[in-house]
Amino acid sequence: MAHHPRPPPPQNKRHITHTTAQLTLNDLYSGSTRKIKLARQVLCPECSGTGGKNGIKPKPCQPCGGKGFQMQLRPFGPGMMTQVQVRCSSCGGAGETMRQQDRCTGCKGEKLVPDKKILEVHIDKGMEDEQRITFAGESNQEPGVPTGDVVIILDQREHETFKRQGNDLLMQMVGGVQSHVAAPPRRAPHLGCGGLAAVWGSICFATRQYLFCRTRPQC
Repeated sequence: MAHHPRPPPPQNKRHITHTTAQLTLNDLYSGSTRKIKLARQVLCPECSGTGGKNGIKPKPCQPCGGKGFQMQLRPFGPGMMTQVQVRCSSCGGAGETMRQQDRCTGCKGEKLVPDKKILEVHIDKGMEDEQRITFAGESNQEPGVPTGDVVIILDQREHETFKRQGNDLLMQMVGGVQSHVAAPPRRAPHLGCGGLAAVWGSICFATRQYLFCRTRPQC
């Protein structure tokens, strides 16, 4: 009795990097710019990602035929054997080999070197929590694979005064419901307008202690 092994996972998928940008509600309201440090792997500039010096390229591993793995028979039970897939011990799963003296001195034959880059993230006015900003082709590099993207996920911290609901800002105003119904505009804190704005009391919902009003600034 034998089990057919599963094929190895594809090695040509683009690498996508996800990271978060911590923001305040003020950043999303007024817009801002953030600089994010990115640590990644890039193709070695000395060998252009081949791993060898003087134009030498690695050769397919003979024991595994360049697959990076080998099949072995192992006992599965009384009188039964099964095939299992194991990493090639000769090439370490790389599927290729190169003599030590032929390896690139910059990457030691690894083809990749560490790199640091600063991404400038522009947050437009009105962007939302968990909205994504994509930097195409800025992720880790791999030989023979298109470079993937870096995806920045906006992460808004809770504001001490306001709650966001769509394009509206909600705030708590102490007092009874009767004092705010059809009331004239009041001065209240706001993210824009120099920190203060005339707020029209449009009731969303009320409790015994607090009234939740939409703030519509009239600067």
